[in-house]
Amino acid sequence: MVGIQNSLGSPRVAVVRLDANQAQTVGLTLLEYRTQFTHLPTTGAIVGDTFYYITNSQFDHYQDGKLLRTDELVPNTVAKVSLVQPSDK
Repeated sequence: MVGIQNSLGSPRVAVVRLDANQAQTVGLTLLEYRTQFTHLPTTGAIVGDTFYYITNSQFDHYQDGKLLRTDELVPNTVAKVSLVQPSDK
């Protein structure tokens, strides 16, 4: 499983490995942690061995159905990170 955490001051992208029955976690690998690629990250897709995700969702500019501080908005950025780690090869 690939997970994105963007709250509690610990923005990160992680892979959680499950056992053969997919009932328990057996490992966690952080792919990104508090980097330039984890400013309110959200929404991703796996293509082959690569995970693509939005690095700067800017959802902090949205409240009660309205866009706030539109003058501070910047273009969204999509990052990619390999799901194959050196220890997996």
